[in-house]
Amino acid sequence: MISIVSITFNNHSELINTIKSVERIPYIEHIVVNGGSSQETTGFLKTFSGKFISEKDHGISDAFNKGLSLASGLAVGFLNSGDVLIDQSYYSEALEIFQSKPDVGYVHADIEFIDSIAGSLTLKPKDTLPNMPFMHPTLIVRKEIIERIGGFDLQFKSAMDLDFAYRLIKSGANGHYIPRAVVRMDGRGISSSRPFLGISEKYKVVLKNKDFNFKTWLKLSFAFFRTTLRVILIKIGLQNVILTYRRKKYLYSK
Repeated sequence: MISIVSITFNNHSELINTIKSVERIPYIEHIVVNGGSSQETTGFLKTFSGKFISEKDHGISDAFNKGLSLASGLAVGFLNSGDVLIDQSYYSEALEIFQSKPDVGYVHADIEFIDSIAGSLTLKPKDTLPNMPFMHPTLIVRKEIIERIGGFDLQFKSAMDLDFAYRLIKSGANGHYIPRAVVRMDGRGISSSRPFLGISEKYKVVLKNKDFNFKTWLKLSFAFFRTTLRVILIKIGLQNVILTYRRKKYLYSK
């Protein structure tokens, strides 16, 4: 069995879409962590067949950790409210890999990313630290590894997944990559609405994990420049420049 943690905060309709995308998969333990006060969500969860926690939390990291505390599967994945599983075979394939290959510590794949400017993009894990080396909504990690490296650091409001990635890779765990898009992700999250929060937290993550490699700091500097340029272009109404760049960088589909 694979445990899937979905966190939500006052976005009931998005949560329903997420739940519907996995509700017919028999080997899934679905865990919902609700940190909001939406009456629709709290009412719905009373009829929810999976596990859930409905109470205030201290942010995304805290919500993730609450979900992890309820997980009893062989491995754990994270499908946030609004993320939709578009490949029904993905979790069964991942489970088979974990069962047949004990040396594999985590499985990951591509995502279909709904960008606020460029539309639908297929994102592949082409990068390395300090950028995300895998797509977090597709990441499924053996529970025993999570117990060894720890959950999510509450000091991070945006880059908690990057900090987790550092610890996962440092653990020496072997990954298995499946080269196709399996999850559709809405790209209008906290790192999108507050772009400089993500960059500033990246610096903190790198310092915490003592990554003093020159290439790391070069990448961070480029990321800061790119984010600043993106904000300026949007403010002056040149979104088409960003659109053209992203369509060339990623595999684009209408």
